[in-house]
Formats: sequence, C-alpha cells, structure tokens
Amino acid sequence: MLKIAILGDFIQTPEFKIDEKLLAILQDTDFNIANLEAPFITEKNKPVNGKFGLYQKIPDCSLLKTLNIKIVSLANNHVSDFGIEGFRNTKEVLNKNNIHFFGAGETPEEAEKAAIYSCKGMEISCRGAMSRYLTHFHAGEQEFGTVDINADKMIETLKNDKADIKIVYNHWNQEYEDFPEPIYKEDAERIIQHSHVIAGSHSHCIQGIGNYKAGPIFYSLGNFSLPNCRYYNCEVSKYRPKSYHSFFPVLHITAESIKYEIIPFQLNSNGAVLNSVQADQTKAIKKRIKKISRPLELGKKDYLQFYKKHRDRKMRKPLTRSHQRNSMNLKMYRVKYKFISGLESKLANILDKLGWREKARRRFRYIIDKIHKAK
Repeated sequence: MLKIAILGDFIQTPEFKIDEKLLAILQDTDFNIANLEAPFITEKNKPVNGKFGLYQKIPDCSLLKTLNIKIVSLANNHVSDFGIEGFRNTKEVLNKNNIHFFGAGETPEEAEKAAIYSCKGMEISCRGAMSRYLTHFHAGEQEFGTVDINADKMIETLKNDKADIKIVYNHWNQEYEDFPEPIYKEDAERIIQHSHVIAGSHSHCIQGIGNYKAGPIFYSLGNFSLPNCRYYNCEVSKYRPKSYHSFFPVLHITAESIKYEIIPFQLNSNGAVLNSVQADQTKAIKKRIKKISRPLELGKKDYLQFYKKHRDRKMRKPLTRSHQRNSMNLKMYRVKYKFISGLESKLANILDKLGWREKARRRFRYIIDKIHKAK
C-alpha cells in the first residue's frame, strides 16, 4: 500500500512549528505533496512589479524534507512574484534537493509537464494548473509562468498518461468561499473521470469534498502554513476565523482502490504553528466538511443557483465560459470594491473624529460575530 498526504498552501518560514502528533503522521507516509506558494529568491532578485512579493523565508528545502515533501506544485499566483530570475532560482533550489515540481515553467511545454515519481513499484504523475483570473503570469511563447486551467486539454493529456496513479492539483476558486466556482466544479467532475485524485488550493479556507467512483475531489485544502508575517515590502494580513481550522488528506492507495482519511488541525493566530485538535474539534471540523460537501451533489443548474445565493462575495459574479465577460465583470468588481472601501475608510475617519468608532464597533460586533459563526 502507498500512503501520500496532500498539503495546502505552504510557505517556509522560521516561525513554522508543528506538533509531534501531526509530524509523526507526515513522516509515516511514503511521501507528501504540497502547494509551494512562493519562490526561492536571492538578494539580487526584485519583485516583477517593482514593489512587493511573497517568497520562501527559509532559503533551502530543509523544512520540506522534514515534512517528507517530495513533490510541490508551482501552479499558483505568487510563484511569479520575482519574475523569471526568481523562478529560475526556485527551480535550481528544488532540483538541487531532488524535489520534483509541476504547474509552472519557462515554456508552455515545461509548465504542462507532469512531475513523475516512482514509489513501491507504482508510478505517480502529478500535474496542475491555475485559474487565469488569479494572475497575469501564464506561460506563453515569449514568457514563463503557470498553465491556465483548460479541462479539455487536461483530459486529453491525462488520457495519454500511462502512470499508475494520476493526481491533479489546481489553484482555483475564490478566497474565503466555502464552495467552488460552478465552472470549476463542472471541470473537476469531468477531469476526475480520467484521473484518480484532484486537490485544490487558493481559497485560504477548506471547501467540500466530492466523492466519485474514480476518486475524491478535495476542492480546497485551505492553508497548511502561510504565516501572517512580513515579506518583501508587504505583510500577509490575518485571515478570517474559518481559515485557522484546516485539514490534509492521507491517501491509502492499492492496486484495487484509493481510500483516504482526513487529518484536521488548527493553526495559531499568526498562521504558522500547526496543532492537532481534540476529539470534539475533530468532530466539528469533519461535520463542517460534510455540511459544505452536501451541495456538491447538486446538478449543474441547481448548483449555480445555490452558489449565487450562498457565496460570500456577492458583488463578484460567478465565472462563466466567456473570458471577455469574466474580464469585464472582474473590472466592474474592482471598481465597486474600491468605491466601497473608500466609503468605509471615510466613515471610519469621521467616527474617529467624533470618538464614536469603538462605540460603533461594540454595537455591531454582535451582528458580525453571528455572521462569522454562521459561516
């Protein structure tokens, strides 16, 4: 039997700590896979936007090795923060430490190439893509980057993949949403017919699990460790309360079947310390996963209506199959968001001058807490 853990968004930092129980689980697997959310950089590397970027604060793979991580996904919206030089440095560090990667490259061919790993007589292929609406950096003829999610193209590639186990790990969906975008749910349900496991990241909170005859779909694993600390001229802000309860699946793979167990854990207030949870918390997290997984059983039309009603970001319209329409909707969303944020800032300044800000916060805290508990 082959045992593999799949971990969510991860950046190596000195603040990282993990309790012995969780570490023992990760070191007892044959190997693990994670989404490496940022590049390795040198002092010479500068952010491609000239301002800020995320990066690995531990400049080597020592922590990845401790956690038994042998394969990482680079299909995310921060791997390109330091341009092609940062990406090349990342490849160099990973290759030097014999850690396989997938999901990004200097050419479309490299970005689309699977990471192949052999273990216990089985060949495992890992490939991944990222939603084009999360970044401008996608691999093209003249530039490096990630590969865009294209279900038709991925399915054709998977059909020709001769590996014993095929794992797809995509960076998709919206931040802090409990449910996947309808178009990505539809894509996942098609892709799983030609693969064995699908995992997802980016939302910074857990999403539901779809269970199919071919294998499971973990729409979002949430954060593994993405600390609220200072990076290059920027600081990751604190997450919403639901982001601090997370999980990782441990796959139990045989020639006949793929089963999995859910390992819940809790992150501390800065998102860097992983603690195992007590029986009551384990039960609560699994209950939540079951609750948000139930709507995934709905058909295409019913799920779209459900998503429109229950998504957090009401101003942001669900993605469609039209890139032009999506681009227009996202531009409109950014304008509305900027306008509302400006109004909130002005209101806060007025309340500060009147000395009413804390009073207003206390008045509305009950409502805000009630909304968060409901989520």
